[in-house]
Amino acid sequence: MNIPKCFNQPNLTGSITNPGSDSTQIFIYLRVKIPHPNLMKKHILFLITLLLLSTAGIAQQLATWQDYIYAGQEKDSAGNYKGAIAQYTKAIEADPHNAVNFFYRGLAKDKLEDGKGAIDDFTSAIALDPTNAEYYNCRAITRKTIFHDFTGAIADFSQAIALAPKDANFYYNRGNAKDNIDDNAGAMADYNKAIKLYPKDADFFYNRGILRSIMGEHIAALTDLNKAIKLNADQADFYDERAIIKEKLEIYDDALKDYSKAIELTPNVAAYYDNRGSLRYDLDDYKGAIADYTLAILLDTANIEYIIDRAYAHDMNEDVKAAIADCNTAIRIAPDSADNYYARGFVKFYSDDYQAALTDFTIATELAPQDVECLYMRGKVKFFMQQYEAALEDMEATILLDPKHANAHYFRGAAKVELGQKAAGCLDLVQSKQLGCTTAEDAIKEHCK
Repeated sequence: MNIPKCFNQPNLTGSITNPGSDSTQIFIYLRVKIPHPNLMKKHILFLITLLLLSTAGIAQQLATWQDYIYAGQEKDSAGNYKGAIAQYTKAIEADPHNAVNFFYRGLAKDKLEDGKGAIDDFTSAIALDPTNAEYYNCRAITRKTIFHDFTGAIADFSQAIALAPKDANFYYNRGNAKDNIDDNAGAMADYNKAIKLYPKDADFFYNRGILRSIMGEHIAALTDLNKAIKLNADQADFYDERAIIKEKLEIYDDALKDYSKAIELTPNVAAYYDNRGSLRYDLDDYKGAIADYTLAILLDTANIEYIIDRAYAHDMNEDVKAAIADCNTAIRIAPDSADNYYARGFVKFYSDDYQAALTDFTIATELAPQDVECLYMRGKVKFFMQQYEAALEDMEATILLDPKHANAHYFRGAAKVELGQKAAGCLDLVQSKQLGCTTAEDAIKEHCK
């Protein structure tokens, strides 16, 4: 979410106002896009103050490095980053004491994901001009996005803030980095500061809203997403995230509308269809869910999560053949994924094909021996196949991994009762009821008088 934002300005120098600060100066700036692993989009304004030089000889030298910078910018805008780096290198050779030249080359190296080269150039720029906040900011972005060095990034963002304490973007970026290390309180403080300094940036509210939702503050999160959409009504991600929050608040009709709006704005994002499909599934609209999952799969054919989602929807729509076909497809794509065998075993179990289900749950358990649900379902199938000793063994293993697994306690108790261990079985059934298994009450009435 901290992809840099800047003004699209073809001239090398000009006068602009930083929307995250309160100053107007003479700057050079460049359109820069730095990739980020998250789907959140943010651009940063790069500001570099130029010294106005008066002598004719120095002015001629400045024009020389500027020529290379201009040439580099042209190649950069055409996506020829290697060519841009060559031009910026010539600028450095023409004036090796100019921090700006290293800065531009660092930006181009970052685009090529040459993280070490980018950081080296930003460090050189800082050595030549240690008072320029943007140099620290850009080095921090590279550290964060390429190396996932969040601690180092936070240190650089903090230095940028120390140099430019009224730049909202720096607080925003530091908040993102803190978010990455689960420092929720620190991230929230930085987002709050960014919003206070510049309350007109939709992304600031968007990120704070996501963080609030993670922290369980769903109503406050919804308020932030409403504000983000008011500031920028054309951003599909905003509607998608607001829909997720509305789902948590059980505002289902509005959530569906928001998912549909996200799809309307950006119809080629598979995740939006999958999200809407999942809500339709939860609302028992299995045909609608299947339609959405199908569109998601068409957009991202290799995503097994979408295929498995559709398999479950087919199963609930009582189309076992289609459900198993989807599971088979997922297994062909990812034969080492326990989830795929689990899904097929689940479908087969509820179609009463116990032996086939047992085979799939056994494979799933072998692939993921610490997966609680794989063990539990294998034990459940064994119980239905009247293999009570084997079922008891799997339920013991499940409870060992998850002592509060109510259903595992239920089947362990039921297996013990079937094996004649009535007293011990009833203790398990009572514990199962206390943990929330409603089925246990009937079993207790029948077997534990």
